[in-house]
Amino acid sequence: LTSFDDFIESFCRLFYDVLRPIVIHNPHLETLTELSTILKVGSCMCIFTFIGSLILLSVLGFVRVMRELVLDIAERIFYRAVLYAESDVANYQPSPGDLAYPEKLVMMNNIAKQVMLVTEKSKKFVDVLRIRGNMDMYDRADAANVCYECCRASSPTWSHTFWVLIISWYEPSLLFRVASL
Repeated sequence: LTSFDDFIESFCRLFYDVLRPIVIHNPHLETLTELSTILKVGSCMCIFTFIGSLILLSVLGFVRVMRELVLDIAERIFYRAVLYAESDVANYQPSPGDLAYPEKLVMMNNIAKQVMLVTEKSKKFVDVLRIRGNMDMYDRADAANVCYECCRASSPTWSHTFWVLIISWYEPSLLFRVASL
């Protein structure tokens, strides 16, 4: 080894001494695994880039120090994984939200059914509008009820937009009747 190789390795040791405490105190498994991958890939890239070159000996000091850092990170990942398994998996305490999950699923299913019902009623209402010229009084009342149900189960914005668009399609007397329901 030359004095330059010693310089590079001692410089990398300084880098290692600064970086190791930061790595050791990092509590995030994701960060540790990403850092490990970056250092492994970076070390391999250095080796593959300089193979067959005179610079290879200088890079080996860097690679050797980075390999130690990768091993320290791997040890820390294992330690954090064990702590995570003990604290978050073995001693898991469900929150009230976790325990209420089945009820949330039922509620979401009911909401989906209501949306399907509103969609079906909207389709029925559109069909009624298409044949509105041939309606007797019973059909008009049915259309008014369907319209009311659609708007009642929808958001206020949708309901308002719907009424603004539909007002020109109906007679005012029918709209007043729907409004009184």
